[in-house]
Formats: sequence, structure tokens, C-alpha cells
Amino acid sequence: MKIRIEFIRSRSPNFKRALEILRALPGFAQRGDGPDAVYSVEVDGKNQPTALAVFDLVGRWRGTAFYLDGALVAKAHAMRRIFGDYFKQLDEERARERAFGATPSEFVRLQHRLQPPPG
Repeated sequence: MKIRIEFIRSRSPNFKRALEILRALPGFAQRGDGPDAVYSVEVDGKNQPTALAVFDLVGRWRGTAFYLDGALVAKAHAMRRIFGDYFKQLDEERARERAFGATPSEFVRLQHRLQPPPG
């Protein structure tokens, strides 16, 4: 899944700083110049932290559009996909930690708890 977030110039005092940050991303693109410029950032769907960071910077501005695999979608739909995938990934990591422990010593402790008592 590809996520593209497009936005136009904003009156936000953070616009210039956000643009500096986003220009450093590999999926950044700009069409046009001056006040008519359209900026976009395309992120692979597997990179949810970057998509969330872009949303935090520009997602609430007027004139922001969201695309999933090239299709224009409502902001709520795009956010459900991004957040849903992100939280699903976090849940899977937590489940692995519960099963195997976050560190080798936790793994050993968990294994000792799972073994039946002798006798």
C-alpha cells in the first residue's frame, strides 16, 4: 500500500519548518512554484511511523489530500489504515514479547514459568 499526502501552502507559522523536514524525505515531490505549488510526500504503507509523522505535520491543514494506492480517500479512511496497521504491528510485537520476552533473561524466566513443577 502506498500512502501519498498532498498539501498546499499554509498560513501556519510551522509551514516553513515542516517543508524543510519533509523535503529531506525520499518520497517528497513538488509541483509548481510560489503560492500555487502543490507538495506531496509518498510513503510505503509499511513505514507507518513516517506516515504518522507527516500527518502530524500537515494532516490538519486545509487543502490537504490523502491517497491510498493512487485513489483519493477521506482523511478518516487514510488515518484508519495508517493507525490500524501501526497498532496491529505494535500488538504483534507485544505478543512476541509476552511469548519470548524482550531480553534473553526474560525469555529464560518465561520458560521456567511455563515448565510444570517437578514431581
